[in-house]
Amino acid sequence: MNEVGFYVSTAYGLFLNYCCGRPWYSRVSPSLIVGALPLKKSWDKWQADENITHIVSMLEPFEVKSFVIGEKDAVKQGIKYLSLPVRDFVGVPTFEQIDAGITFINSCVQSNGCVYIHCKAGRTRSAFLLTCYFMYTESLGVDEAIGRLIMARYSTVLTHQTLILLEIISIGLACKYKYASDNLLNVSNLKVLPILIRENLSLFVQCFQQQKSVYFYESSIHLYFVRFYLLYKSKFSMKRVLFCFIELLCEIVFFIYYHTTV
Repeated sequence: MNEVGFYVSTAYGLFLNYCCGRPWYSRVSPSLIVGALPLKKSWDKWQADENITHIVSMLEPFEVKSFVIGEKDAVKQGIKYLSLPVRDFVGVPTFEQIDAGITFINSCVQSNGCVYIHCKAGRTRSAFLLTCYFMYTESLGVDEAIGRLIMARYSTVLTHQTLILLEIISIGLACKYKYASDNLLNVSNLKVLPILIRENLSLFVQCFQQQKSVYFYESSIHLYFVRFYLLYKSKFSMKRVLFCFIELLCEIVFFIYYHTTV
């Protein structure tokens, strides 16, 4: 089933890229790119155009196919590579993976390099890590960090469980910043933190117990209103708006597919 889902969703992403104009990858800043599979047939051009020096892959081992740039390919080209495998659709990174990812990305930024952060579609797993990076390095709240990413990559979609985990991280960071600013132990924050984490973890577990309600297509519809708004504000052509509408219909079809087959 994993293999079937991989090829179906990859074909779906290619269709939207070629027929509806959805970008395969998006530049978020001079040092940050978030995107889909680094395809071998296009990689040399992408690397030359974007001056990519680092790669963060969030693919599961079985997703690194022969047509995808893997660690060996990257090393041969002198690219620094970090693998943080996370299960597609329902998985989230561990705290250790988040920390490793942020440290790796930060080292790239500080060395004036350019990092390509990717999963399969560049919409959820890689978007989650980059959102965490913004929260950690720029002290942004969850909504601000997600908003910044969506402005660069409008196809970003986060699952229910990733949103819950982001809130947990936000709570932890709030306590950390409060402690740093006070330079003393903030007892009130430390007392409430375990309670908030316990409540959120309870919701988190419920998501996994009811897997049919956690696929990211369920939480993506409201983002289409954001997309249409951005298209309107940016004064895109009616052709681009039409493509976005077609993309929405494709999302609904794909959503129904996963609900009926998983």
